[in-house]
Amino acid sequence: MTFTSKTNRASTRTVLQNIASFFLGCFVCSSWFINSNTILYEPQADFLEKPTLEKSPIVVLHEPKTIFLEKAPLEKPQIVATEAQTLSRLHGVRILVAIASFNFAQLPHLEEVLDSYHDLCLTRAIVHVFVFTTVPYPVALIDLFNTRLTCEGLEIKIIIKNPQVRLNLVDFHRELFYEKIEEYDLFLYSEDDLRVTPKTVAAYIEHTKRVEQIVGKSPAEDFNVGVVRYEYNYPLNVVIDDETRYATKNVTRVYWEHVAVP
Repeated sequence: MTFTSKTNRASTRTVLQNIASFFLGCFVCSSWFINSNTILYEPQADFLEKPTLEKSPIVVLHEPKTIFLEKAPLEKPQIVATEAQTLSRLHGVRILVAIASFNFAQLPHLEEVLDSYHDLCLTRAIVHVFVFTTVPYPVALIDLFNTRLTCEGLEIKIIIKNPQVRLNLVDFHRELFYEKIEEYDLFLYSEDDLRVTPKTVAAYIEHTKRVEQIVGKSPAEDFNVGVVRYEYNYPLNVVIDDETRYATKNVTRVYWEHVAVP
């Protein structure tokens, strides 16, 4: 009974070993067969000689050179408000100015007016100013003017008249202009509170020449370019400063016209 059991066990073990050997052999044979077919039928790579590439031309970049081209001259526009045209229009122009200043009531305004003619002189115009007044100027005030108004082409003379001339003070410039008619190119008369800027003078000269171009030089003597005078209607009882600036909100220009034909 014992011998038979051992025999059966040995037979079973042999069968299992044979089956395992069979499957192992099948696996090995299949692997060899697949590997052989892969090597046999794999397309061989053609080792072709690489074509020779044409070399691109070498471009040498040099540092760019700056070429200065002469600009063609442009025609200047007919605008007289530019600084360059103001200087060119006023260079060398001889200007005679007469100012009527009765007393020192408007001295702060007179100082601004003289400053504007000093600016006019800085454009290289020759400016001679005659101030007609009825009060003598103190030496301290004259020294102040000489210190502030230092342009080489600016001369200021003070002509004192009798206070009894009253409103006729505005007529003395006429005789002066007639006497100097051949010595100056331009004649200006104003009161002591009218500031005349270099641009205003340059505009007057420019438009006067335009009138000559339109009607001719000789007929243009019958025409004169006008300048509009205006003031601002600031409140009379308010001193304008940073705290009262709101009072100027509704301020407008006031244009003065003659109420009757003289």
